[in-house]
Amino acid sequence: MLADEVQLRPTPGVWLARGLWLVVALAVAVLFTSYRTIPDLFVVIAIIVWFRVPRFRRAWFPGVVLVVFVALELLLPFDVSMLNRPGGPSIRTLQMGMPSPALDARAEADGIELGGCVVRGNEPRWILVW
Repeated sequence: MLADEVQLRPTPGVWLARGLWLVVALAVAVLFTSYRTIPDLFVVIAIIVWFRVPRFRRAWFPGVVLVVFVALELLLPFDVSMLNRPGGPSIRTLQMGMPSPALDARAEADGIELGGCVVRGNEPRWILVW
């Protein structure tokens, strides 16, 4: 390296400022979407990669992460449930809506998982329960 060439490396504060819009955009996306395990794990992994792998600290990376997160959030037809159920792992149909006694009985008999009465529109159709 020549004496007049100076290699400037951004400080951690600069990286944080560059990634701040990603954090704000993801926070807004998470607040306005329902909780989904797979897209949220994708975001956590992407944030770790952002800070640990220097070649991904580019302007395009947070945009790609945000687009993939929203696509997974809106289009993924299955998800993983954090609820513990007796028996082995199984894939079950998710039924959303106000539960009634008849729906409770049908859910027990058919292996349907009840998702609750708050419907946002992007709930998965099937879930993996443990």
